[in-house]
Amino acid sequence: MYSPILEALENHIKKNRVSFHTPSHKGAEGSVLSVFNDYLKYDATEIPDTVGLFASHGPVFDAQELAAKAFGTAATLFSAGGCTLAIQTMLRLVCPAGGRIIAGRNLHPSAVNAFALLDIDPIFINPDDTGRINPDAVRQALSNNNDIKAVYLTSPDYFGIMSDVRAISEIADKDGIPVIVDNAHGTHLLYGSEDLHPIKNGAAMSADSAHKTLPVLTAGAYLQIADAKFKEGAVDAMKLFASTSPSFPVLLSLDLCRAWLEEKGREEFARLNKQLECVRSALKNTPLTVPGGLVDPYRIAFDASCLKVSNDKLYEFFHSRSIEPEFINNGAVVFIPSPLNTEADIIKLSEAIKQLPLIASTNESSKRSQPYFNTPKKVMTIRQAVMSEFEYLPVESSIGRIAAAAEFICPPGFALTVPGEIIDGKTAENLYNASIFHIKVVK
Repeated sequence: MYSPILEALENHIKKNRVSFHTPSHKGAEGSVLSVFNDYLKYDATEIPDTVGLFASHGPVFDAQELAAKAFGTAATLFSAGGCTLAIQTMLRLVCPAGGRIIAGRNLHPSAVNAFALLDIDPIFINPDDTGRINPDAVRQALSNNNDIKAVYLTSPDYFGIMSDVRAISEIADKDGIPVIVDNAHGTHLLYGSEDLHPIKNGAAMSADSAHKTLPVLTAGAYLQIADAKFKEGAVDAMKLFASTSPSFPVLLSLDLCRAWLEEKGREEFARLNKQLECVRSALKNTPLTVPGGLVDPYRIAFDASCLKVSNDKLYEFFHSRSIEPEFINNGAVVFIPSPLNTEADIIKLSEAIKQLPLIASTNESSKRSQPYFNTPKKVMTIRQAVMSEFEYLPVESSIGRIAAAAEFICPPGFALTVPGEIIDGKTAENLYNASIFHIKVVK
C-alpha cells in the first residue's frame, strides 16, 4: 500500500534528528502526551522533508494527485480543518466577490458562517415533507432570479436522506450554474455506491467529511472538484481560511484511506452492504419508521417515537447491550456502521433492534416535535446582520426583531433563524421547541 505522505514522514523519522521546530512535544516518548506516542512521531510540520499542504510539489501534492485519480475528479484537496474548510473553499470558488446563491435551508451552521464571511446572500428553499430539496423548487427559484452564482445542497443529510442531485444539476446546468454539495455524510459513496455520490451526478464540487464514514482521523475531509474550471484557484481559495500548520497525522490518514479504498474499498463496502441486510430485515418487522425514497444504503436511521420512551431509556437500552448509537433525540435514532465494524457487531445491532419494541411505554407522548419549514422575511444580508451591534433577548421578546446569529436544529440541520431575518411567531415557536430560550438580535 503506497502512501507518499507516510513514506515522507517515515523517512524523516528514520533520520532521528533533534527537533528544534514545532510542534513542541518533539515526538518524545514519556511526555505528558505519551498516550499518543505513535501519533506524535507523525505529527510533523512544514519542513523540507514534508513540504506542506499548499505546495505545488512534495508528498501532500503527490497524495492529492493520487486521490484525484482514485476518485475520478479534476482535483481533490485535503482538509485538516474538517468539512467546514472544504465548504468555505467551495463557496469562495463560486462566489469570489460575494453574490447570490440558491441554498437548501437544511444546511449546516458552517455554511451560514461562510455566507457571512464571504458576503453571500442566499435565497433559501425549504425541504419538502420528505426532507429533500425538490428539483421543481430549484427550477422556480432560478427562473425568478437572473443573478444566481450557484446552487448549494446538503445531501445526504444526517439521517441518510438524499436529494435528487442529478435532476437539480441538469436544471442548473441549463443556465450554466454550478451545483455544489455538502456531502459530509456521503464520502464513502464513491466506493460504496458510486452512482449516489454528488460528483457522479453532475455536481461541480462536493465537501466530503471523510472521518464521518471512512477510516480517517477527526477533522479529515476531501474537497472533491469535478468541474475543472474550479481547479486552478482552489488552493488559493483554501489558503484564505486554512491554518498554515495543518495536522500531518490527519493528512496522513486521508492518504492512507485513499490507498485503502483503492485496494479494498469496493470489496469492503459490498461486504458491509450484505451484512446490513439483517439490520434492514429486523427493522421491517418492527413498528419503527425508516426514511423512504432515495437514502444512503449504509445509514441506519429510524423514528422510535412510537415506543413512547425517553432519550435516556433508549440510550440505556442500547448501552446495556454494549452498543453506542451515533445519535438519539426526540425519537430519532441514528447508527453509522462502517466496514471496520465486524459481522458480530452488525448482528448485535440487528438483535437489539428486534428487541427494542419490547420497551414500549404508554406513559409518554409519542409525537415528535418538528420545526415549521418557514422562511422569515429578510431585511438585511447575513453579513450586515452578523457585523451589526447586537444584544441578547428572551425569545418571547425577540418577535419583530432582526436575528443577528443563526440558530439551528441539528441534526438533521435546519436553520431556525438566519442573520438578517425578522423573527416571527413561527420562528419563536421553533426556537422554544428546540429548547432555545434566548437569541442574539441586531441592536
